[in-house]
Amino acid sequence: MNTLEFLLENCFIDQAFFQDMIHSGFNMYLTLHCAQCLLRADDSRYLPLVEKVAELASPTGHWPEAVHPQTLGGCMGDGQHAWAAAEWVMMIHNMFAAEDGDALILLRGVPQKWLQPNQPIKIGPIHTRFGALEIIVESAADAVEVTWKARWHAPPAGLFIQLPGIAPVRWDDPGNRNGRLSLSRNPNDG
Repeated sequence: MNTLEFLLENCFIDQAFFQDMIHSGFNMYLTLHCAQCLLRADDSRYLPLVEKVAELASPTGHWPEAVHPQTLGGCMGDGQHAWAAAEWVMMIHNMFAAEDGDALILLRGVPQKWLQPNQPIKIGPIHTRFGALEIIVESAADAVEVTWKARWHAPPAGLFIQLPGIAPVRWDDPGNRNGRLSLSRNPNDG
């Protein structure tokens, strides 16, 4: 975390990692590496980094290897950088389903602003070392409904729902292939 703090303080410009040697531009995959570290540490500073990477995506949903800080176009390397695309997929995956030892943490990185009434969020099937699962998140003013359907190879030892801004919940039956929880948005219900 000390290295990450150094990078955030000294190597970031406008929420993106600026590599000033060779690339001389914003580096999407290194920005996402830092965002992954912040997410894993439950540090909300991951989100502005993810949003910056999304903002810098091309109209076809790709990134150059390095983005020029003034023109915001490519300035080095591949025009459609596969590593950056892979890091994006991993970031979104871990925002919804992150492996942590023998446990699986759902929704750790899904921000509250994505949770709008009558606009369910669905992802899946996404694959983990435990198996594949589909997740649906439905929002209301006072609660969030989380539903998942899994095809476990071997169920996780622990299954946690850790939606930012809502008290974390441990699911008592992680071997069950299907689950549904209603999470209160009222902080006094935690």
